[in-house]
Amino acid sequence: MKACRLITEGILRRGLACVTNRQAVQISDHIFNRSGAVPGILDAVVVQGGSVPSRVKTIKDLRANKGFRHVDVKHQIVMAYESQVSQGLGSINFFPPSQTGGGEPRSSLAAMKIQDPFPHEPKVLWIRYVRSGDGQRLQQQFQVDGDGGFAVREIAMDMELDQRAGSVQMALTKEEFVSCVLSSPLLGETLRRLSTTDNSNRRVPDGHPIKLDVAVADPTREDEEEDFMDAVNVRQGVLLEIWDYDALSKDDFLGECWLPPLSSIGATPKQFVLPVRGAPADQDGSLTRPDSKKRLDRKLKCTGDLFLEATWTFPLHEAQEGGEEETGEGSPPSLERRVKQEEMLHTGSLALKLVKAEGLRKADAKGSDPYVCVYVRNETFGKGDSAQGIGAWGWHVSRTGAHEAAFQSKAVTKTTDPVWDQQSELQLVTGAFERRGGRHPPG
Repeated sequence: MKACRLITEGILRRGLACVTNRQAVQISDHIFNRSGAVPGILDAVVVQGGSVPSRVKTIKDLRANKGFRHVDVKHQIVMAYESQVSQGLGSINFFPPSQTGGGEPRSSLAAMKIQDPFPHEPKVLWIRYVRSGDGQRLQQQFQVDGDGGFAVREIAMDMELDQRAGSVQMALTKEEFVSCVLSSPLLGETLRRLSTTDNSNRRVPDGHPIKLDVAVADPTREDEEEDFMDAVNVRQGVLLEIWDYDALSKDDFLGECWLPPLSSIGATPKQFVLPVRGAPADQDGSLTRPDSKKRLDRKLKCTGDLFLEATWTFPLHEAQEGGEEETGEGSPPSLERRVKQEEMLHTGSLALKLVKAEGLRKADAKGSDPYVCVYVRNETFGKGDSAQGIGAWGWHVSRTGAHEAAFQSKAVTKTTDPVWDQQSELQLVTGAFERRGGRHPPG
């Protein structure tokens, strides 16, 4: 593992990666260690007093006990450990003998830039750390005298290689080393850039040109993103208008309501109770279907609720490989076949069941003869946009340019609480796909 740390540090340094030596060691251990354990300082405190009672086993217990005064020095210990790792030449042990000199090794709080919180008093420096290899959590205590000095002992952040567990965790074969480098994007990509400096074609042998007929369907991969957005947001609005049938004059407007977004309905049948409201006064085409007959006298109020059940299945058909229209065995599908498959992937089915309505306003003295018209609006169109079969604001129109209802229910006579119990199924393509292709769903 020490060799792996030096190699990792060299690759990252030549690749101009902005990491410290300690970070390079942790990256190396994370890549090459079998358990992915990395060494590091977890906690460090200075505790007032010459010793810590035996009942206090961990730093967590110390902090929970308010009878002990202590100061957190984790930041300073991490910085001191960072400095020692930078000079360790692959060794990550804290206070190694090579850096503490001969004789009895000593250090001080001042050497680690720790301001003595309890001057002229005995204290304890308590360090909790995790070692590499197996990731075991350990701790070490140092008795600090009143001047801030203490005798240091090496903190082994590496497992012992002479033990069986250590030899398994801290060693790897050449094959494992190569596999780890290739599986790491950080090391593998950095090493690739360092080893591919010659990009000239001087040594490339002359080849024989081959004529290819290549068709790139989506070079910018924008269609893939649009397909995802189509599934999340269908962008086809469904407006339900309620009218009073009148055989001798124009039908009276009783109110309208919007179906919730299709993507929120799903394939499981859902029941809705939609409040019936009047059309906005400004007749904005994005909020209602423009129609002069919707302008009512201020005294007339649209009231009631519409009860219905709806399901939305999308896509209606899954794309299939091959088919009857293929030119032969093993041949790709024809252009017409691919167009058909695209339409199938962007087409959904709306099953709509009109159950009843309650509390509608009276159109005359005898009540009303209500019926429902269902209109579809492509929400990707604006006021000035149009396409084949789609007029201003995205409302579906007939060949004559008049707004075309996708479905119309029967009329129930002389009632303000009609019961239709009538079901229909509408096939709708997503708004974005309909705008790109200008197509209605297949019949």
